[in-house]
Amino acid sequence: MKKNNRRPLLKRFWSNKGFQAKYSFLVVTITTLITLIFSYLYYKNEMIKTEILGIQNSELLQMIQGNDHRLVLYLVGFFIFQFLMVFVLGILLTHKVAGPLHRMENYLKELNQGKEPYVLSGSRKGDEFKSLFNAFVEYNNKLIEKNKKNNS
Repeated sequence: MKKNNRRPLLKRFWSNKGFQAKYSFLVVTITTLITLIFSYLYYKNEMIKTEILGIQNSELLQMIQGNDHRLVLYLVGFFIFQFLMVFVLGILLTHKVAGPLHRMENYLKELNQGKEPYVLSGSRKGDEFKSLFNAFVEYNNKLIEKNKKNNS
């Protein structure tokens, strides 16, 4: 049986918690404010319609007020769904930025702790800052080759 050595999904995408949380919460906050404003305006508009219909027909008012309570539940449900989806998408998208920078940071920390330099692989498909990371990898790998030649 083949053993799976991959990290859990959450740890793979949650590589730089501070950066990813900061920008994900920023995007969530902005979209939440927009959603709250539009939800309030929509609800207010529906209440005006209910009031107008209530003036015209009191029996119809009772039926519509039940729908108004359901509308509030739908808006709250949409708000929660939107909040979670935007946060998850924020983590996934910031991972594309944080991933290469996190790899560079960890590599440099290892070197500062005395670990020998080693050959790095290039950026992953879909990563941002590919040119920066690939330039770092190229420099690192050339430096290793140069050191090998000098030590030979």
